[in-house]
Amino acid sequence: MGSLSAFVNIITSLLTVHRLHNVVYDVELNLVLISLDICLLILVVLNVIRQWVDKYFSDLVESNDHILDQLRTFLQSVSDTGGLYQFKTSILKLIDKQTIDYQDPSKKNQQQDLSSNERDQIEDLDVFLYDLKELSDQITLICSTYFRAITSQELLYRLPNLYNLQNYMKFLDKVLGFWCKRSILETSNFDERVAVTERFVQIAIRAYEKKNFAAVFAIIFGGIIDLEKSLPFTWDRLSKQSRTFVTLVDDMLGEDSHFKLYFEKLRQSPLPVVPFIANNQTRIAQMKEKHNMIVLSTGETLINFRKFQQIGEHLSEIQQYQNMPYDIIPNYDIQRELKRLNPMKGFQDENSFQNYLVTLKEHIEPADSTPKVFPTRRPTNTWRSHSRVSRLFMIPSTSFTTHPRTSSQSDEQNHRKSIADMSTRRQASLDINTLVSNDTFAFDNSLCGSNDDLQPTINAQQPKPPPVPPRAPRTLNGNNKGSSPS
Repeated sequence: MGSLSAFVNIITSLLTVHRLHNVVYDVELNLVLISLDICLLILVVLNVIRQWVDKYFSDLVESNDHILDQLRTFLQSVSDTGGLYQFKTSILKLIDKQTIDYQDPSKKNQQQDLSSNERDQIEDLDVFLYDLKELSDQITLICSTYFRAITSQELLYRLPNLYNLQNYMKFLDKVLGFWCKRSILETSNFDERVAVTERFVQIAIRAYEKKNFAAVFAIIFGGIIDLEKSLPFTWDRLSKQSRTFVTLVDDMLGEDSHFKLYFEKLRQSPLPVVPFIANNQTRIAQMKEKHNMIVLSTGETLINFRKFQQIGEHLSEIQQYQNMPYDIIPNYDIQRELKRLNPMKGFQDENSFQNYLVTLKEHIEPADSTPKVFPTRRPTNTWRSHSRVSRLFMIPSTSFTTHPRTSSQSDEQNHRKSIADMSTRRQASLDINTLVSNDTFAFDNSLCGSNDDLQPTINAQQPKPPPVPPRAPRTLNGNNKGSSPS
């Protein structure tokens, strides 16, 4: 913390001494050593100025109207010897660039906005329409693209139009979160609703494997985390693997631990990563409100560079994850549909949309009563598969090779089991103690054929081999006539 004007005056005095010593290089060796020390000091000062311009430009400009002129005058007075020319030139170019961005924000890094034309928007997207891994990877790619385009000025809320930041936050909250919640609640059929919920959880698991924490939190906290209270029957029918993952995500952002588990996982994750930046934004906003300027009794204004340093640390923590993109091949068809998605289409505001969701919840699972019977929305073959049956048994998909299943031809009515019957099946199934973190998902249709009903044959007795027949007596020869057969 200090006065920038006084600091510039001190450095200007040092530069004057530096020029005097340049004249007497060959006269006194001690003066040459002193001159070298001053060069090192000037390099340190230039490095500090570069950090100010790079990280705290907006605060510096707003604190003093003439500070840019003072910086330019100071930099131009620095001599070009001792490797200082390139250093000061790069700072002058950075000042010019930051000035242009501050006065007229450039849109060269602006990504394509989410569709704002209501005619182009769609209110729903079938979660089973695309391959699970491909859909999750394209969600990760969109999140990464918007996140990497966010500038430090947008994170500080300095720009009048936060293009990239708005797209990023809107895609997470208004698209992924509301899409998940609306898709689940608009699925009236109980078995189909469980399958839709499982599908979104598997998308979140895939995003978790790709270190896309932003999409994971948007999906889980947007439409899954409150199912235990709002839709208890649906929650109870979820696989243990899915419920374990939801619990893990809930613990990562636990308020009691102050996001400790999340930050540990984040710092251990290799790049590329899409972090959850809401916590950083909150801290930046809190720091900006405190001790912006300090005015002495003499009327002199001091800049609180300590506060700027703390803000810069949070900005650097976010920006370090913007350096590496994902190695994912873009699928523009899926991305176009995701960007067109607007779950709130047709509603006046968010309150009316939330009221609509509450009405749906009361309709499909009324309080203190069993779920009603409704017809399915989608064709059965699009959401019901052998992998889904294995999920109902709470057995991993990879265990099909170890525990074979026998198939039987039955109609759809026989396939729908009651909740009591399903609890009996679960008790006979394997127990998943840990969350499997691999590329095999509960909806992997490539593992089986197309049968509709499978029956477990766990603990089946293996057939015993037939008894060994008695041995025929050996033929006696002349050498052992008196011996008995062995």
